[in-house]
Parts: sequence; structure tokens; C-alpha cells
Amino acid sequence: MVAPWQYLLRGPGFRYGAPLAGHNPSSNSPAALRWSAYLLLAGVTVIAAWLVWRCLRDPAVRFLPQQSPASWIAYPASPDISAQSVASLSNAPFAVFRRIVVLESPAQKAQLRIRALENYRVQINRTGEAFSSHPDRNWKEAVEFNVQSQLRPGTNLIEVTVTNLAGPPLLWLVLSTERGEWISDSSWEVSYANAAWQPARVAANANPFPPGNPMRNDTSLAGSVRRELKLNLTLLLLAVVLSLLLRDWLMKRKSGLTGSEVTKVALLGLGAIWIVLILHNSALLTPINGFDIQQHLRYIQHLLTEHKLPPADSGWETHQPPLYYLIAALGLQICGLDVATSAGLTALRVLSLIFGLGQIVLVFASLRLLFPDELRRPLLGTAMAALLPAHLYHAHYITNETLLALLVSGVFYLVLRVLRSAQPHPAWCAGLGACLGAALLTKLTALIVAPVVFAVLLVHLLARRERRLKSWLGQLVLPLALCLLVSGWFYWGLWTGGAESAGEGASRWGYGTGWWQDDGYRTRGYFLRFGEALTRPLFSSFHSYWDGLYSTLWGDGLGGGSVSVELLPPWNYDLLALGYVLALLPTLAVVVGFALALRQLLRQPSTEWLLLLGVTMLFGLASIYFSLQAPGASQVRASFGLMLLVPFCALFAWGQQRLAPLASRRSVALMALLIWWGLTSVFVHWIPGASAQSRLLRSTLQMHSGQGEEAVRLAEVGLKTDPSKGLLRSLCADGWRQLGRTNEARELIAQALEKFPNDPLAHLDAAMAAAEERRFDEAIRHVRQAQVVAPDHPMAARELVVLLARQGKLDEALMACREALRIRPHDAQLQEWFTDLAQGKVPASLENR
Repeated sequence: MVAPWQYLLRGPGFRYGAPLAGHNPSSNSPAALRWSAYLLLAGVTVIAAWLVWRCLRDPAVRFLPQQSPASWIAYPASPDISAQSVASLSNAPFAVFRRIVVLESPAQKAQLRIRALENYRVQINRTGEAFSSHPDRNWKEAVEFNVQSQLRPGTNLIEVTVTNLAGPPLLWLVLSTERGEWISDSSWEVSYANAAWQPARVAANANPFPPGNPMRNDTSLAGSVRRELKLNLTLLLLAVVLSLLLRDWLMKRKSGLTGSEVTKVALLGLGAIWIVLILHNSALLTPINGFDIQQHLRYIQHLLTEHKLPPADSGWETHQPPLYYLIAALGLQICGLDVATSAGLTALRVLSLIFGLGQIVLVFASLRLLFPDELRRPLLGTAMAALLPAHLYHAHYITNETLLALLVSGVFYLVLRVLRSAQPHPAWCAGLGACLGAALLTKLTALIVAPVVFAVLLVHLLARRERRLKSWLGQLVLPLALCLLVSGWFYWGLWTGGAESAGEGASRWGYGTGWWQDDGYRTRGYFLRFGEALTRPLFSSFHSYWDGLYSTLWGDGLGGGSVSVELLPPWNYDLLALGYVLALLPTLAVVVGFALALRQLLRQPSTEWLLLLGVTMLFGLASIYFSLQAPGASQVRASFGLMLLVPFCALFAWGQQRLAPLASRRSVALMALLIWWGLTSVFVHWIPGASAQSRLLRSTLQMHSGQGEEAVRLAEVGLKTDPSKGLLRSLCADGWRQLGRTNEARELIAQALEKFPNDPLAHLDAAMAAAEERRFDEAIRHVRQAQVVAPDHPMAARELVVLLARQGKLDEALMACREALRIRPHDAQLQEWFTDLAQGKVPASLENR
């Protein structure tokens, strides 16, 4: 009698290490498979060319085509990862670009060429005719104006007003005369949304995080390694010992554990690591941690209370297919739990744990089908599936990504079973259709997988010259019919815009229709740069596309959706810094594996690799397309590709075996580095019970919930663990003041100013305490000191406006407000304050503050 899990890993008639019974690769037509491989590469090339064409010509794609001699320029606002609302035509903020052009004599000819994202108005010397963009023109095409009559000998002021409803205003301009040429570059000045005048920023250059920006992290790799030196050396020593023992066992394995026993031990060991890790961490995480977690929880809560799907346009995530949320709500209802309780949150994290464990098993089962005559590569790939940081940190979050990944891995496994069987059992074909339909009912991303799956099934039947109607019905029509039966109703509603406002919800979510996010555009350099992820990995998706993918694949580079380094999940970021460097080895293995698989596909094509490479390449193109359509920093995430764990782990295992064959001298060193990386990945995600960051997050949540005493208790304990955490001190000082412990708050603030004079939060705490006692001059002095050490600190900039306005220094407050708008030009409250201050009155919201 074979246990169900053994049947999944081995299959009926499946001898360990042998192909599936009945499979005869020679029955396939090599010519048909080869033409399919060529067709796949041709299709990828065509899609890539289409993307390039859209980048250069399509105005709907916010890609800035470069054209000499000018550069695209923008206002140098501090990077902000928050989503911004799309402006209306009536209140759209505008940027004014200006520069001085000096002519020694009258110009005999003067041509001005201009492009702008999106609308512009050009005026020279503030007199005469203004030149404006045509509403029907393509903003990527330069428009030429004759401005000879507008220019005069001597000084000329050129001003260009640009508006952009869904992103930063951008300008490209060339002014040519017989005397010379003036171009848009960093010599221009610009003001945006009433903000202070600044030198323009060349848009093609990466926008760094200045001191005070919430996403800035000054921790260096050397400093991180030094702080965790003891742990790093311990893990390295352990990795060397394990690599020596492992190589010795692999080279001399003639007795001891059988292959089946090794498999059981490996899977149980990896599963135990996951169970212990996630259950231990569950109590130390909060609903603050996780991408769009509050929106996911609202969706689940709506199902629990209303017992029906929410309207698709009623929330940030309500446009999503409902399967994950239905399973989560059903599980909570059966257990009698609620999303607002810690037990309910733990249950939802256990659900992610179950999905992750299932995916690890499916990865191993799939790799056994891909590499049937060996054990090393399947186990290598399975270890990667279990230790991959993107998989590990997502398993701690409440998200539909984990269920989608499990279902797509199930699709890969079932397709591989069908492809490797002469007569696949109808249950496999039916399960394939149901699993693919369930994946489509979990997230829209599964649409990338569906066309490749059915194309491969079609090629499989054609290559085998299958003429029996039964085979065509069972292997192609049955999966397609069940897939449509499971998920078709949702997509029909999405297509027709019918029930539950599906169409409106998808439209509302679409980038540029309701929201946008920095950077708000793409350039050629964004797709050509790399390296920031190795030095400043956090939020490095602002630097380049590849940094964004790397930093979110080999670590939680976007901090689980955090908007500030102060509120990052409580992972070990010092250890993670080294992990990014060690991850260069598995990255190289994946690249080598991809090259080997592509060569194999062209030389000895197979439907299995046609499936895996087809989905991988299509996802790669879709990821670039999505980054172009939604050019925001948080949209560049490797975790969107978590569903590709089977092909990713297969490519890694193939590449790693080629890089470190057992007989080579380098195998021990490379295996030691790989084990070191794996151990580092686990310990990065182990949250100590005394974690100050964990207590900070829980204290913040308690403070927002009105439970001040519990928030203060957590902050006090966390502060004893790590006195350098400024936000913990702020929480503690604020909580003590609310509880009447003002003397303790004053003493804490005084100690902070003495020990951490370069911490802006120490000065802001002192300013708040002084302001409460109406010592405004002292408060202003502390705020200005905070700005000295952190010029782009948004809270310091806002507080200075408040303090100056409360003292009646309206002119100074107006200047401070313009400076605050330089940091956050889309802050609606700052814009209101600016309007009032410009009229010479104290802002209404500050009169009684």
C-alpha cells in the first residue's frame, strides 16, 4: 500500500530514479518540438520588439525616450514610496522650469524644440505669445516653434509650465540659434506645487535618498558584518563542516540511507525548519507587516460579516479574484476566530505556512520528474525552494501570493505528469484543469501561465502524432473545460463589467486612473543599472529594475510594504546585508542553468522545458511590461514571480551542478558558500524574543489602538534592549507624558540629546516637549537642529511650519512651508497651509493647536 504523499512524489509504477512507466521520448517528433522551440523564441523576440516600440512611441507608456542633445529634467523632490492620487484638470499641480539665456545680438533665427510629460506652456520674457501643447499630440514627439521674434539682445527669461496628472512633470527642450544651443539640463531651476526653487534633476539619473528621507539607511556592509561577526563566523564554520560531510557522503554513498530515506529526511528537515520558524515568529509580527495587509484583512472581514463578495471598486484589493479570501474566511469561521484578534492573525499565517509547505513538496515532486535518474538536483532545487528569502518572508505575511504559488506549482507538476505519461490518467488531466482554474481564481497573474500550458499540451499531442479523439478530449479539452468552469464566471464578469462592478474595480485599480507612485516614469538607464542592491539594498527598486528584483528575491528589500526603515519587519538586517552578497552564487547558478536549459531546448527540445522556459520568459516580459505600465518603485518585486518556483529551482539546480560538479576541487568551496547562504537566510528570518524592532512595531500598533499603557510597557522593554532606536524613545516619551509621568519624559529626552545628538527624533522630541510648555523659541531651535542633521526629514519640515505659524511669524512660516513642499509636494495639508499663509493668515487647522 502506497501512502498518498509517496504517490505524489513517486507515482504509480515509478521506480526511484527511473522515468515514469510507459514514457517513450523517442515517440515524439523532434522536428515538431524544434519548430515549437523556435516559435517560442520568435514570439519572445516579437513581444520584446513590441515593448521597445511602445517605449519609444506609445504615449500611454511613461518611458522617456532619450534624444540628444537635451536631457529630461524634473523637480528634485525627495523620493516617496506612498501612493499618490491622480489629480484633476482643475487642481493639477504644476512645475515651472526656468533659465536665463543671454544673447549678445539679435537672433537671426531661433527654433525651440520641446517635449513634456504631459502638458506644457512656454513663455519667453513674460511678454508676447505663449506656446502651448496640443491636447491630441503625442508627448514623446518633439514640437518645434519659431521664437526668433520673442528673443531680444541681452538677458532672456525662458519659463515652461508643465502639468502631469499622474506623475512628476518632466521637460525636454532645445533652443537653437546661430549663436549656440541651450538645452534642458541641471542648469535649469524649477519649482513644483508651490515648493522652493531648486536646480533641476536629470530624470535619467537615479534619485538618491537624502539624509532624513524615511527610506534612507546609512548602514554599511562592513558595519553590518562587524556587528554580527560572531554569528557570521559560526555559520561559515558550520557551512564548511557540512559541505565536507555532504561531499564525502555523495562521493562514497554505497551504504547507509537509501535515496528514498534521504528524501524523507530532507523534506522533513526542511519542513521542520519552516514550522518552527514561522510559528515562533507569528507572535512577534503585527498587522503592520505585509504587503497591503490591511486591505487583505478588510476583504476577509467583509466575507465574514456580509457573507458575500465585496464590490470590486470598494477597496484597494477588492478587485482581486476571491479564492484566497474565501478559504481564509472559511477557515476563520470554522475556528470561530476573527481577523481583529491575535489568534485570527496567527491562523492566517498558519494558512500561509501550509501553502508554503505544500509548495516545497510540489517543487521536489516536479524536479523528480524533470531529473528522474538522480537525486542531487531535485534535492538542491527543493532546498532552494525552502530557503529562498522571497518564499520565506512571504510565508510570514497574509497574502494571496502564497496560495497562487502553491496552485501554479501544482499546475507545473500535473502538466509534467501528463507530458511524461504515454496514457495519462484522466484524474491528472482533470486535476490540471481544476488547479489552473483555481490559480486563475486566486490572482490575475496566473493568466501568464494559462496560454503556455495549453500551447504545450497542444504541441505535445501534435509531436506524438496523436490521432485518437479520446486523447485529444482527455488531455486538452478536459483541462480547458474544467479551467473555464472553475474560473470563467469571474473573468466573464470582469470582461463585461457586470456583477459586483468587476470592470469598474479593475479600472479603479489601474495605475494612472486612480493613483500613481514615484518615480512615475521609466528611462533606459533604469533597466541598465545594477549594484545598489549589494550596498544599499532596502528600497533599491528606486535605483533600477534589476536592483529591485534582486533585493526582493534574496531578501525583503521592500520591507513588507513599509514606507520607512523605522517600521521594517523585525528581520536581522545586519545579517541580511551579507546575505545579499552571498546570494551572488545562487544567482550565477540560475543564470548558468537558464543558459544550459535554453541550449538544451534548441538542441534536444522537450515539451517539459518548453513549458518551464516558456512560462519563465513570458513572465519576464510581463514583469517588464508591468513596470512600464505602473512605473512605481513598489511594483518592481520578485515576489510577484513566486509562482515560478518550480522552473526557478530547476534552473538553479542545473546551474549549481554545472558550477560545482562533485569531482571538481571547487565543489567543497562552492557548496560551503551555498550552505552559508542557506543558513544565513534562515537566521535572517529568525526573530529573537527580545527583538527591539518587534516591540517597536507592537508598541506603535497599541498606541494607535488607544492602549497607551501597554504601548508604553512594550516601548520601555524595547528601549532597554536597544536604546539607539529613536522611534522607541519617542513612543516612550509621548506615552509617559500622556500618563502624567512628565519628569521621566524630560529626563529621557535630555539623555537622548546627550547620547544621540545626530538623531533627528531626539531633537523633535525635545521640540515637542518645549512647545507643550509654550517655549516656542527653544522648540524652533530644536527643529532647526533636526533639519541640520536630516534636511529631508518630513516631520521636521512640517513642525517648523506649525511652530512659526503659532508664533505669528507668517513670512517665515511661508518660507518653511515652501521648503516642506520641496520634500513632500503632494501633501494636501501642506498645500492648504501654503494657501492660507500666502494670504497672510494663520492656517485654520493650526489656530487651536
